[in-house]
Amino acid sequence: APFVCVRRARTPPPSAVDTRTFMEKNWKLKRPQVLLSITGAINDFALDPEESEELMAGLAETAKSVGGWFLTSGSHSGMAKYMGKALKLHADKVPIIGVVGLGTLKGRNAFRWRE
Repeated sequence: APFVCVRRARTPPPSAVDTRTFMEKNWKLKRPQVLLSITGAINDFALDPEESEELMAGLAETAKSVGGWFLTSGSHSGMAKYMGKALKLHADKVPIIGVVGLGTLKGRNAFRWRE
């Protein structure tokens, strides 16, 4: 998946507008009408298959109807995991953007970026 590393040490630090413009220009994302932040416990939780399908269908329907970008914790657990699954299954053209600290990623040394 494409990624951008926003480094705080850069002077001046990149703004939210800089980051959005980068995603629009380089990833060809349409400017969002709204940003929706999906938050919740980072701990994994289990739903029975019917509840899981209902939740994912509802998230996907919301995603398609609002014309926005979805922001998550970028983790593969909790609500972020369900959001990722929902969009993959039901609305794969809706942007989902995980915001995560590089230090929390397994295999983070594999990431390469240009200054």
